[in-house]
Amino acid sequence: DKDSAAYVVDIYQFELKELDLALSYARKYDAAGMSGMKERIGTVLFLQKKYAEAKSALLPCAEKDSVPCMSVLALVYYEEKDVVNSKKWASKSAAKDQIAAINLMARISLYLEYDLATAKTWYQKSASKGDLEGMHSLGSTFALLDNDIKMACFWWGQTFLKGGAQQKAGTDTDTT
Repeated sequence: DKDSAAYVVDIYQFELKELDLALSYARKYDAAGMSGMKERIGTVLFLQKKYAEAKSALLPCAEKDSVPCMSVLALVYYEEKDVVNSKKWASKSAAKDQIAAINLMARISLYLEYDLATAKTWYQKSASKGDLEGMHSLGSTFALLDNDIKMACFWWGQTFLKGGAQQKAGTDTDTT
């Protein structure tokens, strides 16, 4: 079963928090030619804070336009405070509508470039896609940047309503 390899790695990584085992299986399955393992290897190495190894694992697949690889690679560069490379990979992934990358572009603007207006624009893009994090952060930017409590409350309310609807429908996640 070609999907079982991904499940094994994901269970060790996310459920059991056994990163060494997740990495071991991801490398084994990658060597066997199973797809989706490069980004898993890079993600585990990122979580282990082995940034140089993560970049080596992710760069080849990011250069082949793998959205997950581009997104994780952007996170690695973000953690290293490398604005140029973080923006390069996050913007490529965001251009393919990857919501996590859109949020990362907002964080790059906010925390690395101190450009609040651009961060707000990115949060608006994320919120327009119905992303809870983008909606909540957009509310915060209205409150902090514009001192517009009415719009801040609107977006925080939208976050609450959508999150509540997801919980009621059973489609919520840890971030909800």
